[in-house]
Amino acid sequence: MSGAPWLNAGLYWLRIARPDGRRVAVSTGTRDKRTAKAIARMVIELEERAEDGILSAVTVRRRKRNGVALAAGQRRTLLDVFTAYRGDTLDEYRAALDDADIEPMVAVWHAELVQRGLGSADKYLTQVRTLIPEGKPFPRSQFRRKAIAEHLAGLGVTGSTANRHRAALMQFGRWLVEREVLEFNPVRDVRAARENASRMVYYTPAEVQSLIERLAPPYQAFEAVMAATGMERQAVLRIRRRDIDFEQRTIRAHGGKNAWRDRVCVVTEPWAWPYIEAHARASTPNAPLFDGLSYEAALSAHVAACAAAKLPRSTLHDHRHTYAVTLRRRGVSDVYIARQLGHSDTVLVARNYGRFTPDADEYRRELQPAAPPIRVMR
Repeated sequence: MSGAPWLNAGLYWLRIARPDGRRVAVSTGTRDKRTAKAIARMVIELEERAEDGILSAVTVRRRKRNGVALAAGQRRTLLDVFTAYRGDTLDEYRAALDDADIEPMVAVWHAELVQRGLGSADKYLTQVRTLIPEGKPFPRSQFRRKAIAEHLAGLGVTGSTANRHRAALMQFGRWLVEREVLEFNPVRDVRAARENASRMVYYTPAEVQSLIERLAPPYQAFEAVMAATGMERQAVLRIRRRDIDFEQRTIRAHGGKNAWRDRVCVVTEPWAWPYIEAHARASTPNAPLFDGLSYEAALSAHVAACAAAKLPRSTLHDHRHTYAVTLRRRGVSDVYIARQLGHSDTVLVARNYGRFTPDADEYRRELQPAAPPIRVMR
């Protein structure tokens, strides 16, 4: 049993018996002798009731379960317990002791995403960290539907951006469920925000050719790949010469977002092939085609070319819209378009580009486009 408290460095201390039989000196957290004696009587009662969990929490600086730090078990004091004891809230206190700190798990989850080669791993990490800051304990009990909904609503971003944050939290919640840290994923029950009105800038085949003619190497070949295959920018940056089949005119896309993004794309626009081939043949087999190419510099060159061609301003990503709209107007199947874009199914193709389905006259016209002469800048 615990003995009488003693004064040391201005605070009263007690010796408490741990479940393993060791007796540990623990500060009561008070300078008041009467309060210290009341705490000592409480400790005796808790020992008689075999409240090992509560007593263990105040005899160690940090508890773990299955290697996972428990947030509520960090730096617990006898004064905390006494406050709960006097307030008749020991049940809540006891429950809090099993409240796992999920903050360190965010880094483990992110490392697994990176190991799997998920291209959006870093973005997911940034989005989850807006709710669970690095280095600050975040008890499992706070990862709840209401808290998540309030967090998303308070981000001050558009609906589409809020939904991206929700998707990242959904993935993290699913990971926690798989590891039995959570019984269910609370993010599933958080309503998605209303998406922004669709923004889509796209060009005709003649316009996109005019745009690319006004670019200098290597940006000319870089954008030609996107315009002729529908490939995303990140995948284009990973292309090496060995990924190109010069006979079949195909390019291997090493997409990192999901399994569907790892694919072989056909260069369907003949006018773009000379730009791609000329640049690729000047590279060694293992060298990245666009090694060192800066996104900021590429975007700046793109915007300048838009202005020179007197076209509406667009982004590099809009090449995917131009590509999909062009193929849809030609009557190409949604399955083929989805495969080229790296989509898992045709849902997004139908939703975003269904309105471009050609009638008979458009179909005939798009199958025989008048292509301007190709000029490759050296």
